[in-house]
Amino acid sequence: MTLDPRQLRNSLGNFTTGVCLVTAVDGAGEAQAITANSFSSVSLDPPLVLWSLQNNSEVFDLFATPRHYAINVLTATQEALSVRYSQPGGHRLAPEHFSPGENGAPRVRSR
Repeated sequence: MTLDPRQLRNSLGNFTTGVCLVTAVDGAGEAQAITANSFSSVSLDPPLVLWSLQNNSEVFDLFATPRHYAINVLTATQEALSVRYSQPGGHRLAPEHFSPGENGAPRVRSR
């Protein structure tokens, strides 16, 4: 069976899911973000979540090794953030979009 990657992507894009921004600080101290819809709860006790990142992503190294990161679940009113940080080369968080959270991981502002 041969799958057309674009057709598969378009089909899977119709699957309703939550969208989040995963954020971390890179080695230069810059806040970075990536849009993810591969987020799910694994366990409540202990609290564990799962998110997946393609191993050839341009930000793979950053998100494979951070000391701390944050998962920011977005609302429908934050769609523009989801689109902005899903673009290639567009992962540096704008200062107006976040504040440092506990342990320094960037937290997306709610407005």
